[in-house]
Amino acid sequence: PASWKLMQDVYAVARAQGVAGPNKDGTAVEHEYVAALLLALADPARLPRTALAAAHAFIAGLAPHARIEAATLPREDTSCRFLIVTDKGRPAQALAQIEDEKALAPHSLVLNCSGLPPRIEQLLAAGGEAAPLPPEVMRLLNDSWSAAAAPTRRFSRTQFKQHIDVIAGLPAILRLLSGRSLGRRQSDAAHADESDTSEWLVINESPDGFGIQHLNGRVPPLSIGDAVMLRPREQGKFHICLVRRYGAAPQGAELGVQLLCSEATVLPLPSEDILAMGQQGLLLPRLPAFGNAAGLITAAGALTPQSVITDNQEGTLKYYRLGSRIATS
Repeated sequence: PASWKLMQDVYAVARAQGVAGPNKDGTAVEHEYVAALLLALADPARLPRTALAAAHAFIAGLAPHARIEAATLPREDTSCRFLIVTDKGRPAQALAQIEDEKALAPHSLVLNCSGLPPRIEQLLAAGGEAAPLPPEVMRLLNDSWSAAAAPTRRFSRTQFKQHIDVIAGLPAILRLLSGRSLGRRQSDAAHADESDTSEWLVINESPDGFGIQHLNGRVPPLSIGDAVMLRPREQGKFHICLVRRYGAAPQGAELGVQLLCSEATVLPLPSEDILAMGQQGLLLPRLPAFGNAAGLITAAGALTPQSVITDNQEGTLKYYRLGSRIATS
């Protein structure tokens, strides 16, 4: 909070003296402040680690298209607008989340991001080399700054505090699934490397994901977009998920994961490169969150757009071609 207060004070002085805008070399105090606000609103912990530097540069380039303006009443349009705050451990709050009757402090300022979504949509439509970031990252940024920007839940949360094992990363999941059929946890010890496994607590659950908190074992080095397996203790079932949020908390590391599928098959991947032969991927037969299409998790660069994946199901062959990419890490 102190850092944001200091940053706002510096900006307020520059604004009051009329020097917040661009100077002769094009740099501007306001653009730097706006870029910092945009990055904070996007929540860097949700961004893939490999895309952070490119995202930072992308946001800096977008900053001149957002503006800081005086808050006005009545608030007729709250979409893409954020009240700049300094007293709640966050830099800004979506204006749509503030009750209409709540009085704003004198000289309140609003970050207006309405100019950003059209530019992002234009880049997404152009595709190819025109996009400076992977499409899923640009959509995440767009969602952070557009519409009402109110993180309303689509489902009620269940608080049942179930203990689970988390197997982190595609290599560990492939090792586990290719070595056995899933059974009760006591019978898994001979097949799974315990260094791959850590104990977590389910603190929230919805139909399309989980919130979990670390309890015991080594905290795996995870980033946004990584694959994890959630395995409830004393049960034979499992869930393949994607990491969508990663954060530290006083009680322990916390993850927000999106449920992809509760069944999976290890498949050999086709390769014309003899050095890449023997690679495996994880076939997810049905992705409810993506129109029930099949999904495939592989190491980066393991396949090309022309690759054909073959699945032999009890003598019945199924062939898959690559479609759209959901996430990358």
